Amino acid sequence: MKKLFILLLALALACPAWGATFSTDFESTGTPTGWVVPGGGGTVDFDCSAGSCPLSGSESLKITPAGQTVTYYKLTHSASQISVQFMYRTPSTISAALTYFRFAGAGGEFIMDVYIDAGKFYTWDSEGHGPSTLSVSTSTTYYFWADLDTIVKSFKLYISTSSTKPANPEISASDMTYVQVGQLWFMADNGDSIFDDVSATYYGPLGVESLGNIGTPVFDRNTEGRIWALSYNGTKYDGIQRSEERRVGKECRIGC
Repeated sequence: MKKLFILLLALALACPAWGATFSTDFESTGTPTGWVVPGGGGTVDFDCSAGSCPLSGSESLKITPAGQTVTYYKLTHSASQISVQFMYRTPSTISAALTYFRFAGAGGEFIMDVYIDAGKFYTWDSEGHGPSTLSVSTSTTYYFWADLDTIVKSFKLYISTSSTKPANPEISASDMTYVQVGQLWFMADNGDSIFDDVSATYYGPLGVESLGNIGTPVFDRNTEGRIWALSYNGTKYDGIQRSEERRVGKECRIGC
């Protein structure tokens, strides 16, 4: 059994970690591919071209809420690491907290909200983070970059009034327990939300599927290139890395 596990481990390490991307600019008519409108009150308009729309191009996504109104993008695979980028504006005068973005699990499980309250941006997972240094203006379009890593338990939210990503995040969190991301919710509750140029890059588990009692070697990739191994009883071995020897076709060592 030990030899079989080592063989499976070697085969998985020989494969690059998988990644996926998507982008939506809302320039096509109707509901874009991969997006879901679960129903309920309010209006989800993927073709908004008047008033405060568009933020970019000729059309944007506008959500006019009745209670809480949601549309979400369903990822092709659950993600352990994900970076989401989008443009956002609320044309409404906000009298209460307005939640406009959520990381959710594959079944819609809550992971983290991004919201506006008292003229500032905040996030909420199992506790609150913020406020931002930037203040909210109804006449300003904001650019967001939301980076979530469920393995190293890290979240960073970058916000700018230009398309250049800032060097430092407005809000960050660490040591939080997050499930893998399966859905990206775009929403509104206490005011209108307008979105445009939504895109994401995400990575998730790969390697060998469960083989009964043998164990489950599963590997994830983050931006620094570390390979994490989850095997047997769920233990996460974080010392398995790509090495210079492996890059030239030789063995890969533990902790090199």
